[in-house]
Amino acid sequence: MRAVVVIAPETSDHELAELHKAGARGVRMIAGERGVIPFSELETIASHIRDMGWHVEFLIWPEHIVELEGRIDRLPCPFVIDHLAFIDASAGAEQPAFQTLLRLAQNERCWLKLSAANRLSTARPPYPDLLPFAAQIRALGSSRYVWGSDWPHSNFSGHMPNTTDLLDVLFDWEPDVDAWQKLLVDNPTRLYGFSQA
Repeated sequence: MRAVVVIAPETSDHELAELHKAGARGVRMIAGERGVIPFSELETIASHIRDMGWHVEFLIWPEHIVELEGRIDRLPCPFVIDHLAFIDASAGAEQPAFQTLLRLAQNERCWLKLSAANRLSTARPPYPDLLPFAAQIRALGSSRYVWGSDWPHSNFSGHMPNTTDLLDVLFDWEPDVDAWQKLLVDNPTRLYGFSQA
């Protein structure tokens, strides 16, 4: 099992070691009022987990990724942008949040989680309005992307997709069969340390 956890800035090295043994490989940071850890502690936490090979996973919204771009880009550890920062498909691919996401994705420490298409689009599966975004992401290469189902879709009030619909969307976004091995096996193995004890 692997897990992404929420920790306090004062979490001890012993506690982190115990979490690591239990399968933790990252710390989740949630922006805005829903956040548990204040973003003033971002750099402290990133420095604290860097030597363990952990990453910071960001659940952030469009306005936050624009605001935090510089700080995120300078982090000393890997980082994951979950749900593509909740970009709004109706705002088009030139929107500042998506352009920020593309810039961050060029950082060798940045990972993108291709998940929650149903949260980015008001359309129904297969979310055709997201294809132009997917094409630009695909053009960057597939070595640091992972897929997530977003199950059980908490705090979501739109049309509830089947998980198989969301997996089919991934195959629409990345039609290269050879890339599926990376997205679904090789990349998660690297990011979450499945090859480690």
